[in-house]
Amino acid sequence: WTELEGDIDVVTNEARTTPLFVSAARAESALATDDHYVQADVLLSGGTTAGRFVGISARRRSDATNTYYWFVLDDDLNQVRVNRVVGGTATLLANSAFTVVLGTSYLLKAQVNGSSLEVWVDSVSKATATDTNIVDNLYTGIRGRNNNAAQYARWDNFEAGDLAGAAIVQNLMMMGVGH
Repeated sequence: WTELEGDIDVVTNEARTTPLFVSAARAESALATDDHYVQADVLLSGGTTAGRFVGISARRRSDATNTYYWFVLDDDLNQVRVNRVVGGTATLLANSAFTVVLGTSYLLKAQVNGSSLEVWVDSVSKATATDTNIVDNLYTGIRGRNNNAAQYARWDNFEAGDLAGAAIVQNLMMMGVGH
């Protein structure tokens, strides 16, 4: 894993944001094609401060350039969103209402296949979009934010794979702690 933004630590075998940061990391296993899926068990911890999110990314570039598709659960807006991020600027492509229950783990899964993008929560399709702006990128990752020291965004059981091949399970324990 390479941390690209903020800081993500491993706590009891889970990746977690550190206090008061937007944090992002890229899995360092390249997939064979840009038609792939990514999934993780995600959670936003309990608390009262809004403005937190937890998400996964697909078709991420292999360098620090912030270009990727981003699939996110947002507790402030109570939405599932599909975003295109190019050079760090996010564009909303699709969204749907979803009440994020703090402290509850969800299986967040996303798929990019040609120009089709789709996101599921607990195996239920929540939003789809069509976009042709990001192609050829072979990496996946995670991104989240928390707003006070007692709260965190969490990822566990991260997995990514080509739609036409075997999955690559990127162990979150391989992430550098405290970097």
